[in-house]
Amino acid sequence: MRRSELSISTPARSSREASVPRDARSALRTAVALLLLFAAIVVGAVLPAAQARGEDLYERVRSAESASDADFAPFAGEESAEESRDAATAALEQLTPEDAAALVADEEAAAFGGNSDPAPALTASLARSATNTNSAATNNTAAELAADLRDRDELWFVSSRRARITPDGPTGYDVWRYDGAGHWQTSSLDALVAADHSVPTCFHVHGNRVNFCEAHSGGWAYYTAFTGCACRDRGPIRWVIFTWPSDRCSDTGPRTDVQIKAVRAECYGYYLAWLVDQLPQSARKSMIGYSFGTRVIGSSLHLLGGGQIRGRALAERNTHEHEVRAVLLAAALDNDHFLPGRQMQMAPSVLDQLLVARNVKDPALKWYPLLYELRFRRRLGQQSLGYTGLAGMNCLPDLYGRVEHYEMSSVVGREHDTHGCRYLAPCFLEIMRDYVYHMPRETAAE
Repeated sequence: MRRSELSISTPARSSREASVPRDARSALRTAVALLLLFAAIVVGAVLPAAQARGEDLYERVRSAESASDADFAPFAGEESAEESRDAATAALEQLTPEDAAALVADEEAAAFGGNSDPAPALTASLARSATNTNSAATNNTAAELAADLRDRDELWFVSSRRARITPDGPTGYDVWRYDGAGHWQTSSLDALVAADHSVPTCFHVHGNRVNFCEAHSGGWAYYTAFTGCACRDRGPIRWVIFTWPSDRCSDTGPRTDVQIKAVRAECYGYYLAWLVDQLPQSARKSMIGYSFGTRVIGSSLHLLGGGQIRGRALAERNTHEHEVRAVLLAAALDNDHFLPGRQMQMAPSVLDQLLVARNVKDPALKWYPLLYELRFRRRLGQQSLGYTGLAGMNCLPDLYGRVEHYEMSSVVGREHDTHGCRYLAPCFLEIMRDYVYHMPRETAAE
């Protein structure tokens, strides 16, 4: 009996022990089957959409990148989501070489010769300025303006939107001076040039897609920031708001608009250079520009140094070496423009001090390479000065110890608005004041 009991009980015990791994294997098979089923469902749902997107990769990338940045168009300021979507279809349009050459020729002719009709927005702005001498003060009451202007300060508004070149020199400037009582009075360049030269003069230049009245409001915002409560103990200043025709081109896409303004900004740098050159050598001169306004400044510095821009040069120059200080915010010009052999190579000879604000998070400057050529990997193209800083410092002996870079990415962030007011942060504003007021600066050799 014992042997038979053993023979009966042993298989039973072996069966119970063997049942455990079989259950585990069954559970594992079930889990794997469910996982495969889930993967098949996911792949079946995603693959057709992926294939559809892959059939039109170029449009998909363009739309996705345009939608990811609310202000896709470089240096365009803030746009609504609807405008961004509408612009996405034409964001990367490409001009043929013939069209590009014609565009450049038209812009140069319009800027220097004044032989083309002004845009509708420019016509309306000029009509307002011609009929109302207080048209520039549209966003402030007379009492507020009078309260903001400090004693002995001078506030000027100079428009080059109707300027042109004649055999006798540039003409067509529109000039106003603020009277301290809430009104802008029509004035002249002669009055500006004849002003007290012991007072430092700062020229503020706005960026792209800024109309006549917005140019005033932006320049006024900078003036009030530079002469605010923390600056009451500083001396007087002459603040000149310089405006150029940067209104949005309504009949073009964003990329063509930027290409047009790049040419136009360089052309109108001539009018700024000529104006600055009328001031005597003893005058303390400075410039502050934002976005494409820095391109106007770069062009003017090159002309003041004896160079040519778009076939134009100053006939007679009064400016000498190292006389002008410049502050470049979100600079929309090539990071190597000041190098020997480049387009603005004469600018360093005029600069006394240069302050460059960098922002690697700028959503517009990262698209700067598209100004010259279409490419998906934008970091491989020509970079902007405001994105990387000044390139090739070892090739610029004139700027040795005269350049200061300031990283503003953490302060400004992913922002490229109309006027760049985020650069007026207190931590950076005091540094800019030293440049505008021509205070001594100790810059590290870079």
